[in-house]
Amino acid sequence: MIVAVILAAGLSSRMKKNKLLLPLGKTTVIEHVVKTVLSSKVDYVIVVSGRDHEFVHKLLKYYPIRLLYNDQYENGQSTSIIKGMETLPRTGIEGVLFAMGDQPLITVEGLNAIIDAFTMKKGKIIVPVNQETGKKGAPVLFEQSFFSEIRKIEGDQGGKVVIRQFPDAVFECEIQSSEFFDDIDTEEAYESIIELWRRHETIDET
Repeated sequence: MIVAVILAAGLSSRMKKNKLLLPLGKTTVIEHVVKTVLSSKVDYVIVVSGRDHEFVHKLLKYYPIRLLYNDQYENGQSTSIIKGMETLPRTGIEGVLFAMGDQPLITVEGLNAIIDAFTMKKGKIIVPVNQETGKKGAPVLFEQSFFSEIRKIEGDQGGKVVIRQFPDAVFECEIQSSEFFDDIDTEEAYESIIELWRRHETIDET
């Protein structure tokens, strides 16, 4: 079983509004991420919210996911990671895929490539990368054997701590589109993602 933990509890400190609730197409940023993850080969999905959790839960309550509220979200990303780890199914888990709630341009194909690389045992930690641009990052898939290390992460840190600690366990999975890694940290980044989204929608319609 592959479990996805979507981290949706950030402060959005560089924007005056919660970036996850921003519109994108006919829905919102966080809904696009959830829908994409649900459409992939992931078996079980957990969403950890923080800021504006009432609105996030209202948006997502009809999706087949586990919704959690992290009341310690202001203390950094690690608290959301730990919250997600606390509620994993007790048995049958092979790995956990950590995804970010502000990356709405991730694709089903990209997520499945990560999962396939893990299933084929190419690595115990699967990190997506775009060789052309050098971009790499989330979502990252960790084998169950690293769960104890993940639970040790503290402060405003994420899985990179474990990745740096165990470089020999890492397999870099090639993702053809560099847009896969784009996140929303500023108004400019949001506008760029809207434009990219519109282009994809136009291509899909032709």
